[in-house]
Amino acid sequence: MFEDLSAAALVDVITARARSSAAADAEKYAAIAELARRRLRDGVELEDAAADAVDGAAAEISAALNIGHGRALGEIEIATMLRDGFPRVAELFHGGLVTGRRVWILAKRTDLVVDPDVMAQLDRVLADRILGWGPVSEWKFEQLVDAEIARIDPAAVHRVREQVRDRDFVVGRHDGSGTVAYWGRMAGPDAAIAVTQIRRMARSVCPDDPRTLKQRRGDAHAALMAGSTVLACRCENPDCAAAEGDDAAAGSVSIHVITDRATLDTALAGSASGAAESDLHGPRTVEGELDEMIDEVEEDAQHDADTRPDDHVEEPPVPDDGPESRPLAIIPGHGVVPPPLLADLIARGSRARAIRIPKADPDTGYRPSAATDHFVRLRDLTCRAPGCDRLAEFTDIDHTVPYPAGPTHAGGLKCDCRKHHLIKTFHAGWSEEQLPDGTVITTTPTGHTYTTKPGITLLFPGADVTTPAPRPTRPPPPSPYRSMMMPRRKRTRAQARADRIKAERAQNMRDEEPPPF
Repeated sequence: MFEDLSAAALVDVITARARSSAAADAEKYAAIAELARRRLRDGVELEDAAADAVDGAAAEISAALNIGHGRALGEIEIATMLRDGFPRVAELFHGGLVTGRRVWILAKRTDLVVDPDVMAQLDRVLADRILGWGPVSEWKFEQLVDAEIARIDPAAVHRVREQVRDRDFVVGRHDGSGTVAYWGRMAGPDAAIAVTQIRRMARSVCPDDPRTLKQRRGDAHAALMAGSTVLACRCENPDCAAAEGDDAAAGSVSIHVITDRATLDTALAGSASGAAESDLHGPRTVEGELDEMIDEVEEDAQHDADTRPDDHVEEPPVPDDGPESRPLAIIPGHGVVPPPLLADLIARGSRARAIRIPKADPDTGYRPSAATDHFVRLRDLTCRAPGCDRLAEFTDIDHTVPYPAGPTHAGGLKCDCRKHHLIKTFHAGWSEEQLPDGTVITTTPTGHTYTTKPGITLLFPGADVTTPAPRPTRPPPPSPYRSMMMPRRKRTRAQARADRIKAERAQNMRDEEPPPF
């Protein structure tokens, strides 16, 4: 496409397309601001609702842009800021002279400004100076914006608080290696205790332990989080005293590793003990393929290998006929588990069992049985609202057709996070249809439809999780008092934001005061 262009022409194309992209982003934000304005205007009665009109608008934006609910709320904040607070900067944005990333920085650095006159002054100053700053880095841009805020409204400058206030522990996203990075900040005395304990545990094993010191420190931290102060040695020497301890890494907390039969067979063959339970004699599809059976590996160090059923099924691995047939194991929300790591989990006391398709008859009552609940969460893996990635273990089990018209059956149940559950239940214009294979078709108030598939069939296309539900009856008309059943906030969104800004501005002013002599 660009083979015949000179390098200078290629740079011109890059520059022009970047400006076009910025202008398109500006139009997107203008549309978001208008949609949010209309939803707020029409949803006054939801002002103090747990899922208010802003949440409803965010759910629509989340579905349209395929982003999470929190990010959609952030998009509304940026769009509203541009429209109401920075119209001159917005003009530069529409002209492609300011990038979306710069606008994002501007929104975050100015969110403590509350006086409309100050906001207007900042808009004039920044609109005049942004172009004069030239091609500065994002870090420099942030510093320059802060400098202008400090000149006009010192209390609105974001400041670095005492680091102890920001202590936290963060687990990162998977990187495909089977490991996950984590980092955090803690008080100094707590850190000293943690370092001492981890060092002691890492050095408590015998010299024949095959792990490096770094690996033992990582495993010691995992054992601490699992509730143990002992790191079991892995030397496999029968007379090793350090091997007698239980580091509790596989017993204190249960996790689910979703995999297919081929991967499980490989892991069983590669496990040191070979003592994991294998009760994969559950339901099959007509074709009898192995990749339609999705197996669950649930960590349980208390499992007794002598309780294995004698009629367990062990079939040969599926031939590698393409990407979809290759082995895969995954921990929902944390990423892929390499086969050697899966084998290690099994060798250390995990057990395997097949996902059971629920019975054909619906459960009695509103709440699903434990088996139905378990199946629906493993089938969906996350909230089923478009764009939402809330893990299934933290969601509600929702009747797609409201109960009692909709039966309590896996074919009519799905995972919804609490926010999307409330929006679907109490906000007008939302509707859903669920197909027997777990596919959900969501219709938003504007009539747009979005189709989501169960997480397990996205990861394992051969999985058969079809559960035809009994035909629902016609639901009764909605009650005119339905909105009164919506959970309510103690403070509205606007009140909570105003209180937060007021507190932070007050702290900024205290930080500005000279220390007493």
